[in-house]
Amino acid sequence: MVGRLMETALIGAVLHAVASRRAAMYGKGRSMRTSLFLAWGASSLAVAMLVPTAPSTAPTLLACVGVSAVTDLETGYIFDAVVAPAGIVAAVSALCSGTAGDAAIGCFACGALLLGLRVVSGGNIGLGDVKLGCLIGTIGPVNGIISLGTAFVAGAVYVTCGRAFGHGAPKRYVPFAPFLAFGTFASLLRGAYW
Repeated sequence: MVGRLMETALIGAVLHAVASRRAAMYGKGRSMRTSLFLAWGASSLAVAMLVPTAPSTAPTLLACVGVSAVTDLETGYIFDAVVAPAGIVAAVSALCSGTAGDAAIGCFACGALLLGLRVVSGGNIGLGDVKLGCLIGTIGPVNGIISLGTAFVAGAVYVTCGRAFGHGAPKRYVPFAPFLAFGTFASLLRGAYW
C-alpha cells in the first residue's frame, strides 16, 4: 500500500511540475498550483483505497487524469507534456506486471472510440481528450470502456442540468477531462468493490 501511494505521489509531483510550467505559458501558473497539488494528492489517496484490485497502471493513470482535469478546467488544454510521460510509465508498468496485452487492447479501443467520435462530431472532442482516453485504456478494455461510458453519462447530465435549471445553452466548450477523471475513478471503484 505504501509503495503504490509513494509511486502515485511521485508521479503526481512530476506531472504537477510539468503542468505548472505549461500553464504558466497561458498565464495560469500561479492560480493552478493549489488545484494541481490537490488533484494529485486526491489521486494518491484514491490509489491507496484501491490497492488490492487496481491494475498496475492505476497510480500513473489517476495522477495524470487528476492533473489533466485541472489543466483542462483552467486552460482548456490537456498537455501532451503530461500525458506522454504518463503513457510511457503506464506502458512500462503494464509490461512489468504482465498486463501489456490488456493495456494495449484497452488503449486501442478507447483511443479508437474517442477518435471516431471526434471525426463524427466534427472535432467537438479535443485531441487531448483522445490521448487521455488512450491512457485510460491502459487499465484494460473493460474498465476503459466503462470509464468512457461513465464520463459521457456524467457530461450529459451536467449539460442537461445546466439547461434545465436556467443556465441556458452551455458555452461551446465543455471541458471533458474532469468527466474522464470521474469515469476512471468510478470504473476503478467498480472493479474494486463489485
